[in-house]
Amino acid sequence: NLLVPRHGFPLQGVSFALRAGEILGIAGVAGSGQRELLEALAGLRPYRGRVRLLGSPIPQDPARLFALGVAHIPEERSTGVVAGMSVAENLALRTYPRYARRGLLDYGRMERDAEALMRRYGIQAPSPRAPVRFLSGGNVQKVILARELKEGPRLVLAMHPTYGVDVGAAEEVHGRLVDLVREGGAVLLVSEDLDEILSLSHRVAALYRGRLVGPIPREEASRERLGRMMTEGRA
Repeated sequence: NLLVPRHGFPLQGVSFALRAGEILGIAGVAGSGQRELLEALAGLRPYRGRVRLLGSPIPQDPARLFALGVAHIPEERSTGVVAGMSVAENLALRTYPRYARRGLLDYGRMERDAEALMRRYGIQAPSPRAPVRFLSGGNVQKVILARELKEGPRLVLAMHPTYGVDVGAAEEVHGRLVDLVREGGAVLLVSEDLDEILSLSHRVAALYRGRLVGPIPREEASRERLGRMMTEGRA
């Protein structure tokens, strides 16, 4: 019964369960509440209702959520990085304490770890010291993905995870999400790309004017049925 107030259509009494080993895809016309849903679950927006992770109430705090294994890929890249910081600093944003030594950051170790992630995720940048603001949009998205997925989260809140990346990189991102689920993780996938929703999800739902329609099993879904759920509010 999640309620997130906002201008326009508030998120109205949304209820669902997401299981380990599952991708739940949520589609919707832009402005139907997708962003509000993910930001509430990620601890970035106040809400009313109950949200539990493995039976326990979740904290409304992004850092504590990440420590519990909850990763967040935001809708807009600009909110997922600090543009003036280097690639290495952005990749370490979630895990700064591990690089602290006597009150100072160990930049050498941070940059070595960043180089490994750059190779693993195909991040194209002159060096780990390059400011993120000089990277292409697709490479900024890869920085966010690398930072959020590197710890092997148990739950990924993903909104448009392949936005702005090339076809090869998109397939790699999809593969990483599928591998995470095979290992017992879970993904809440929000996307306006119906092919992405239908190809990856075990169950699919839609947001219509702040209300959740579904979920239904992937086997019962089609582009036409999902379109009705998005635009007419009926399954």
